[in-house]
Amino acid sequence: MIKGKKLLRIVLFCAALAVFLIAGYQLYSYFSEIIADEKFKNSIADEVVEAVEVEEDYSDNKETPPISVDFDALKSENEDIVAWLYCENTPINYPIAQSSDNSYYLNRRIDKQYSKMGTLFLDYRNAFDFSDLNSIVYGHNMKVDAMFGVLPNYREQEYYESHPVMWLFTPQNSYKIELFAGFLTTDTSDIYSIKGSREELKQYLSEAVSSSVFTSNIAASPDENIILLSTCSYETDNARFVLLGNLIPVN
Repeated sequence: MIKGKKLLRIVLFCAALAVFLIAGYQLYSYFSEIIADEKFKNSIADEVVEAVEVEEDYSDNKETPPISVDFDALKSENEDIVAWLYCENTPINYPIAQSSDNSYYLNRRIDKQYSKMGTLFLDYRNAFDFSDLNSIVYGHNMKVDAMFGVLPNYREQEYYESHPVMWLFTPQNSYKIELFAGFLTTDTSDIYSIKGSREELKQYLSEAVSSSVFTSNIAASPDENIILLSTCSYETDNARFVLLGNLIPVN
């Protein structure tokens, strides 16, 4: 009987050890892939993004974007790239692609190789040049803060106040994104519809501002085009956190 109990303890220990080792290997594999993908994306950024020295010119009220992007080099890598998104002092410094659906870049890098991180992508229903009244960009909420992993941080007023603007670059224009609202929603929300008129957009913005979890001094402008950034949240299976901003041309 004693031998039987000892054998049972050994079997249970071995089983627990096997589970631990498998879980450890899976965790190692996950983070190894994430680190490799982030290195790849950083290498792209190093090639195509250049910091811009801002010279104060009091005769010109327009702001100078903090970076410039070489779209010729990007397009030679992948013709699907339509823009670049940047937020100072955050990991957000990524290309945005667009395909004929909203699934292709969920798990593909811009070189079209498999990737858990995927690529930021513009909704397939949107105009590639962000000329629609509202444009929607999706990205994964990665645990290491990569891609759109920092978006849920905007639930905190202090984080918003530290990062109230982002920058969007396209081959055609550069934009300052003045963030004015962020909130939790679901993947079936009307917030994901593409608006066809300024009147529709006005109602859309009113609902967004009233739902925002942070307070902004930026007015949501129905006279400007709008960008919505969307990522998964984990309160429920279909929860999403969205961030909205005015697209202000700066060139």
